[in-house]
Amino acid sequence: MKINDLNLKITIPFFNKYSNIENIYGQSDNKKNKFFLKCDDDFLTLIIDSRKKISKMIKIFKFIKKNNFEYVPTILWKGKKGNVLVTSFPSNGNGKSLEEISNSKLEINLNIEDEIFDLIKKLHNIKVPTKYKFRNYNEIIKKEIIGYLRFFKKNKIFNKSDCQKVLEIMLCLKEYFKKVKISYIHDDLTGKNICYDFKEQKIYFIDWDTLKIGDPNIDLAKTITHKFSPIMDKLICKHYPDLNPRIVNFYSIRVSLYWVKFLYKTKNPKFENGLQNLKKKIYDFPII
Repeated sequence: MKINDLNLKITIPFFNKYSNIENIYGQSDNKKNKFFLKCDDDFLTLIIDSRKKISKMIKIFKFIKKNNFEYVPTILWKGKKGNVLVTSFPSNGNGKSLEEISNSKLEINLNIEDEIFDLIKKLHNIKVPTKYKFRNYNEIIKKEIIGYLRFFKKNKIFNKSDCQKVLEIMLCLKEYFKKVKISYIHDDLTGKNICYDFKEQKIYFIDWDTLKIGDPNIDLAKTITHKFSPIMDKLICKHYPDLNPRIVNFYSIRVSLYWVKFLYKTKNPKFENGLQNLKKKIYDFPII
């Protein structure tokens, strides 16, 4: 669905008060439509999704705000059927993602790397309800990875040896997964979801709908995989001196499995290059 195909003022009464509505950025697939709009002088987000997903998103916004994170979207309008949501946009247009900043070579005025890790630690230190603390994380991560392998094998992306190598990696990390200290994680801390407010000179996270309970090293792996600075590795050592690089490498493989599956399903021309990079990570992984 394209934003031009929507008569917003008819389908969503909330937009009647605006004289000019401009689509800044929109993404759409069969299940979800998400648009970032400039409505006169306001910057807003329009989300069209299932009732279940919208309900979950609202709960996450409330949870994050309750735990004193800044730049959490404010819910401005919810459709009667529960499948449409309009929210404020963090920093009201004064912010840019680190991906945008890197591509445009804009200057920023603070040590953003340290601030990123301070926010990550703040999230990971939120107390997890007791009912989640004793889940068998080994089985959870195993089920997820096997799901990817079935898809890759069915579509002839991986051969038998490729699948076996991934299972060997899982097996050698089995004891680690049994002892994982789970926490709340963002699960998508890439350059597009870490932003900088140029007016307030602050770092903030967006796209909180991926929030879940899991291994905190997942967030670190994504932050390392999508490097925003040449000194990122040094800062990881500073903030997380006991971090096991093999765990980060494994979660980097997990990220790539998701990404290559997405590229394949969308017939993206980057698929072959993504697959090569994924296989390199898999076969370079040290089995002990």
